[in-house]
Amino acid sequence: MEKSKLIWLEQLLLLSLLLTVVAGCSKLSDPNVKSIESAVKTAFTLPDKELMEEVNNPDNAEKIGDVPDNESTTDTSGEKNGIEKSMQERYGDIFTDYGYDKFTLGIASIYPSLAEQSGYQTRVEQIKTKQDKDHPERYRFEVKLNVITNQGEEKKTTMFGKAECNQKEGKIDSLNINDDGGLAQEMSESAAIP
Repeated sequence: MEKSKLIWLEQLLLLSLLLTVVAGCSKLSDPNVKSIESAVKTAFTLPDKELMEEVNNPDNAEKIGDVPDNESTTDTSGEKNGIEKSMQERYGDIFTDYGYDKFTLGIASIYPSLAEQSGYQTRVEQIKTKQDKDHPERYRFEVKLNVITNQGEEKKTTMFGKAECNQKEGKIDSLNINDDGGLAQEMSESAAIP
C-alpha cells in the first residue's frame, strides 16, 4: 500500500513538472512576446548614441516628427535618411506599419532624446509579459529598469505597459507605456535645456 502511494506521488510530481515545462515553453515560443521584449529592450537601452548621432546630423534635414503625413522621409534619390534607417533597423520587422509609425514617433524617439539631454543611462533588467486570456492579441508587461542618473546615482524603477499584436502577421500594432515610474519627468527636469 505504501509503495503504491509513493508511485502515485511520483507520477503526480512528474505530471506537474511536465505541465510547468510545457506552459513555460509555449510562452517562450510566442513571437509576440519576443517582439514586445525586443522593442522594449531596444527602446530603453539608453543612451542610444548611434540613433542620436543621426538625429543630430545636419545632413538629415527631416527630424522625427517634423515630416507631415503627406510627405516622405526619403530624399530625392529615394534613399531614406539616417534617422529612418536607424529606426527601420531597430523596429521595422517587429511592428505593423501603423504600430511602427506610432512607436517611432513616440516612445522610440522621446526617451533617447531625454536620456541624451539629461545624461541618464537606462538598462532593462527584466521584462514580464502576460497575455490577456479574453483577448489573445493584447498583452500587459512590466519592465524593471536600472537607471544611472547624471549624478552617477544608481537606482531601480518599474514601468508598466500594454501592447496589442496582429495575430495574423505576428507583429505589434501598438505598444504603450502607461506608467514609466516618473522616468520621463525626472529626465526632463534633469535635462540641460537652456
